[in-house]
Amino acid sequence: MNRQLAVLTQIAKTLDLAIIINSQVRSFPVKNKIELKPVAMRVQNFWSDIVIDMKKTGQTRVVQVIREKHPKINGKGAIYVKLDNKGITDYKH
Repeated sequence: MNRQLAVLTQIAKTLDLAIIINSQVRSFPVKNKIELKPVAMRVQNFWSDIVIDMKKTGQTRVVQVIREKHPKINGKGAIYVKLDNKGITDYKH
């Protein structure tokens, strides 16, 4: 996976492209709930300029998008979006 992400990074920088990579997740118990974390998180964080995490909410088709890593913005931030047949739209809760 490390080599594949290195090649994708080189292609993206050479051709000035944005590449979206999604990750398989694994679940593990934390206190009284189940947490989901990406597989090979260190490799993903090393090669990716921007990392987001999408978490389910209690509402249908509404997810919380959490900024985990960004080259120009420090710290985490979050927004809510709605996923429907029109695409992704801002969700005001």
